[in-house]
Amino acid sequence: ICGLSVMAVGLLGGAGLLCRITVLQDVCKALLGSLHVDDLSRIWIVLMSCSGVLLCASINHLLVSVFYAQGDTKTPAKIEAFANTIGFILKCVGCLLGGLVGIAIGVSCYYALNALLLGIVLRRRLSAQRLERDSRDGKSLAPVATY
Repeated sequence: ICGLSVMAVGLLGGAGLLCRITVLQDVCKALLGSLHVDDLSRIWIVLMSCSGVLLCASINHLLVSVFYAQGDTKTPAKIEAFANTIGFILKCVGCLLGGLVGIAIGVSCYYALNALLLGIVLRRRLSAQRLERDSRDGKSLAPVATY
């Protein structure tokens, strides 16, 4: 129920920011009390600042699943701990500089940093595994030009 109400307020905020009509303000007043279009605009800005969470959290889940499929649970835990520490600092700085919007941006940056670090480590690991497999199978490491 809480998620649906946040989504409804976010949709109303987006509609209020785009339309800026008084009918929406009257509807919000009737439904939610003393909520104004400016409040909806503020809510919309916070939700948009936090929108990176949706994309990056799903990427994180996918990348962590690849590590787990390989039987490695330590590497993602170490990366998560490091990114969480940096994320805490980003959220504190965001709070000091931008209040709630700064915290939302800090959360989005934390998830983006986590996805970036997981992706870099996974790419290096998969490249190393491919090179090891190719050298074990006797394939040349350098590409051979054919004419």
